[in-house]
Amino acid sequence: MRLGNQVRLMAEYLEYACGSSNSRDSYQAGREAADKAVNQITKFKPTLVVVFASVRHELERALAGVQNITGNVPMVGCSSAGEYCGKLMGGTVTVIMLASPHLEIKVGLGKRVSADYTTAVCEMINSAQAAEFFNSYNELCGDADLNEFTKKPFALFFMPGPEQGKPFYGKEIIDLIRKRTMSSLPLAGGCASAESGWENSYLFCNGKVYTDCIVGVFVKTHLKFGIATVHHYLPKEMKLIVTKSNGQELLELNGRPAADYFADCLGIDFGELTRNVDSYLFSYPFGLKDFTGYYYLVPGMAITPEHGIRCLSTIEEGTVLHIMEPSSEMLLQSAEDFLRKAVLRGKIMNPMAGLVFSSVHRVNSLRELIPLAIQKIYKSINKPFCFTGFCSNGEIGLTGEGVASFFNMSLSGLVFGDELNEAAQIAQKNMELCRELSETAQKNQELYKELSIVHELGNLLNSSLKLGFVINKAVQMVARLMKAEGCILFLYDQENDTVKTVSYFGLAELPKDFDLKNTLAYQALKQEKKLLIKNVSVFPHLCPLLREYIGAESAIISPIIVKKQKIGIIAVYSKQENFYDDKDLEFLHTLANQIGIAVVNADLYERTELLACTDGLTGMYDHTYFLTTLERLLVKAEEKGDPLSLIMVDLDDFKYYNDKYGHTVGDLILKTTAQILRENVRSDDIIARYGGDEFAVILVNAGPKKAARIAERISKHIANEPFNDPETVNVFYITASVGIATYPFDASNSKELIDVADKAMYLTKRTTKAKTSSYLAEFEELEAQLTPSEKALLDTIKLLIQMLDSRDRYTWEHCRQVARYVTLMAEKLGLSKETVSKLKLAGYLHDMGKIHVKPEVLNKPGWLAEHEMETVKLHPVVGANLLSPIKGFREIRDIIYYHHEWFNGKGYPEGLKGEQIPLGSRILAIADGFDAMTSNRPYRKARTFEWAVEELKKQSGCQYDPALVQLFLELLEEEGRATQNRP
Repeated sequence: MRLGNQVRLMAEYLEYACGSSNSRDSYQAGREAADKAVNQITKFKPTLVVVFASVRHELERALAGVQNITGNVPMVGCSSAGEYCGKLMGGTVTVIMLASPHLEIKVGLGKRVSADYTTAVCEMINSAQAAEFFNSYNELCGDADLNEFTKKPFALFFMPGPEQGKPFYGKEIIDLIRKRTMSSLPLAGGCASAESGWENSYLFCNGKVYTDCIVGVFVKTHLKFGIATVHHYLPKEMKLIVTKSNGQELLELNGRPAADYFADCLGIDFGELTRNVDSYLFSYPFGLKDFTGYYYLVPGMAITPEHGIRCLSTIEEGTVLHIMEPSSEMLLQSAEDFLRKAVLRGKIMNPMAGLVFSSVHRVNSLRELIPLAIQKIYKSINKPFCFTGFCSNGEIGLTGEGVASFFNMSLSGLVFGDELNEAAQIAQKNMELCRELSETAQKNQELYKELSIVHELGNLLNSSLKLGFVINKAVQMVARLMKAEGCILFLYDQENDTVKTVSYFGLAELPKDFDLKNTLAYQALKQEKKLLIKNVSVFPHLCPLLREYIGAESAIISPIIVKKQKIGIIAVYSKQENFYDDKDLEFLHTLANQIGIAVVNADLYERTELLACTDGLTGMYDHTYFLTTLERLLVKAEEKGDPLSLIMVDLDDFKYYNDKYGHTVGDLILKTTAQILRENVRSDDIIARYGGDEFAVILVNAGPKKAARIAERISKHIANEPFNDPETVNVFYITASVGIATYPFDASNSKELIDVADKAMYLTKRTTKAKTSSYLAEFEELEAQLTPSEKALLDTIKLLIQMLDSRDRYTWEHCRQVARYVTLMAEKLGLSKETVSKLKLAGYLHDMGKIHVKPEVLNKPGWLAEHEMETVKLHPVVGANLLSPIKGFREIRDIIYYHHEWFNGKGYPEGLKGEQIPLGSRILAIADGFDAMTSNRPYRKARTFEWAVEELKKQSGCQYDPALVQLFLELLEEEGRATQNRP
């Protein structure tokens, strides 16, 4: 990820961030750059801070600004002639920050390099307490602790740049360190630089500025890293032999004064050379060819009065030199070559960031090409990459053979991978095994391993009938066997033609909206063909899964088919082209067949197991499974410290509905209730049929409040679900009593939890029942206007209603329907809201006087005797008397008292006629009569809708008010009831 002068990468093992600032105030520049970097570090604590700053800034103030943000985090760096923070910049303060628990850092400082570089190196090592880095490899990594053993070391050095007229020991210092480590310690780094010529350069260590010193960072890390060095020069054909030299001064080349001969080789005269000495000496450095064919660059620094050339490094007499010339093409390619070499050397699969030391002379000579070279790096890696560093005046890195060396006019540095290195001991064992085995032995070993894993896979798949276990283990073992970087298994639903991912290894979860049908895997399954894909790019339109989400370059795919039934697909992939062959494909197909049989068996077992613990009618879990699961989930809740709630749901008066409407309707009620429960709980909650008309819901990680909300939602949806009366035009409703208990607040074990929830449920059933809340709520507005004594009477009336409800089930359903009809008629007449509400209450309460009638009379299947009929006729009087003490119910009392009066005066109890009868009573009489005719009664079955309508018309003007009859019939027509004639 590149953000101009702010670069940040965050990954799993390493956070690498960079920020820069060119603020004129040095302190502010340091602070801004550090702030940009540190604000991007979110996962780990910062481990190392690297600072590169232009000498235009007051360096001590700049470092103070950095340290104000970073605190005591180890800090190193140097002055620079240019800084890299995603791109090449100049005149900035640039701060690079590394944060990872996999980096162990030691920082040391050695002073007075020009006076005695050997002593300075020793001082640096001692101050860093880094003596262990200068022992043999085995001693460095020989700790018995595996975590310590797998750490790999490297060192990062910052040294003073060469200055005019002063000795420079860059090469000698690196040679000394290399010899002391026996070439076992990888080195990287660079020499400090300045923007103009050979002026003083500066080193940074823990917030302080130094000159003439060496700063060392000694690192041990689990991360993969690679170090590489490249340059952009090609040798000219002529060879130059050093015939006379004195240390760093070349006196003669091929027997002539060195400067004169050098000018002749370039085709210029000596005067031209002296006038543009820097340009020629740094554009055409000397090259020393080593035994690997690599040219080590030695630039000249100045022309001596004796026509000699003073160089940056010592050159012995007899040395063969080449004049090197810059190549623009190589410059563009060199940055990409550096990255490739570093990645290969570190065996890095996922390069993340590069810390580079690019020669200031390289930048000055071909500055306009640098952005293009950097751009090539980003294009070649084709993923987020952080390119940081500075323009150095001498570079430290590794040769092609991995030997630490000092370089000039080169690009050196190290690349970090966002991945952990392989354990050294495992790598060594694998190498030894490879050397020991002959080609025949290797083939036999591979065959043996394949057969062993096939046998192991068979045993494993047969050891369990759990589908998830079988599939996950199969994927892991196949990936291991095929040496795959990833493996994925899909299951296929042949009935619905759908594919779903069920297990994968070595890749992130696929997007939920990914269309699996647009893949080669799906095509292979549909065509029942196995596929070998050596190069994914050949199928761009059918490989979005492999290319975009997995990054695969080759793959093998096999359908899983058992007895001509398509089960699924298994695919393994590699990020290398041509990784698999036909033999691998056939072997995967063999494994797929074995996996398919195991999947079928496991699926059959799970289906059978599910049927064994599932209620056949509702599809809910049964009582036994509920008890077992509750015990298991309570153990988990106790371990995690989470609450767990239990909801018990009991359908009120289910036996009544089952007996009245038959088992078909009873089954429908149970199925519908089960569906309501499914729709109103969470996906991970457990629903079970606890008994005949009882259900239980286990709410995982749900406290009392959440359980109460869910329970209320369930109760409400059950109460609002209509059911058709199979023998009439009416619908009826059921209710449920719900009890809640929560662990650990109400109980400490499963038995107590069930008991508490059960008691709560029966308490609800004995007191209000969920069903009664719908009509008893109608009293709430009036209750607020009643005196305490009247409220007490109202409570008594509520209890009487519930008693009647339990004695005569017809009365409850009948009152609900009557209340609905009178409400519609009152609204049609345009009566006031208050009057409508009172009429509705009258509809609910009109038959409450039947409380004095014996149940055997109310439910008598035949005609009533005369004395029984006289008792029933008293119910309007009894009902009105019960309401008389409550002033707020006086109008309701009158409506109930007169609702059996006839329009022609032949009704009871007073024999009123016409408009002497209260309007509310006349309305109630029609609603009461119509619902009574269309409902089942103990002594007869319900009449048809048409019969009831004709009867209303016949009794219009006789029993009922003719104007109100006409209005009621219009209401029925508006509701479309006339077309719903049901037996």
